[in-house]
Amino acid sequence: MSAPASSSSEDPKRKESDNLKTQANTCFEQKKYVEAVQLYDKAIDLFETAVLYSNRAFAHLRMENFGSAIVDANKSIALDPNYVKGYYRLGAAYQALGKHKDALRIFRQVVKIVPNDKDARTKLSQCEKEVKRAAFEKAHSLLVLIEFKAKALLKDSNLLHTLQHAT
Repeated sequence: MSAPASSSSEDPKRKESDNLKTQANTCFEQKKYVEAVQLYDKAIDLFETAVLYSNRAFAHLRMENFGSAIVDANKSIALDPNYVKGYYRLGAAYQALGKHKDALRIFRQVVKIVPNDKDARTKLSQCEKEVKRAAFEKAHSLLVLIEFKAKALLKDSNLLHTLQHAT
């Protein structure tokens, strides 16, 4: 679990963790995601925070390590259920993996936490559209399959009828 809250000046591990986070953030801004993850790892080893896990999840997202992003986003949420960026990272990872129902569930939570957030509402809308599109495609595929089977049965029925009358 997380270490007890204290100010950076009181806790040398927290202070070093904050320094590593600053370095990691700089690497992230420079698109050096591997280095950023390594620095976030060290910072987390010293002092776990929801922000560190969320930031590392974001770096994993940029590297398309979606499974790792999900793990870190969940840790972020576990440490601070009100830290909205943890949910954003989780929803984005699910979206990237095509798990739109899971992403929809997460972005609904985001909108509950920050109801006036325009980006959250946009992501929620995107997920809703994708879930509806997937449901439509599934229904359409089922109809195509049913039509194919029905035609095959009719063809077999006609063949059987022809064979019965040929004798």
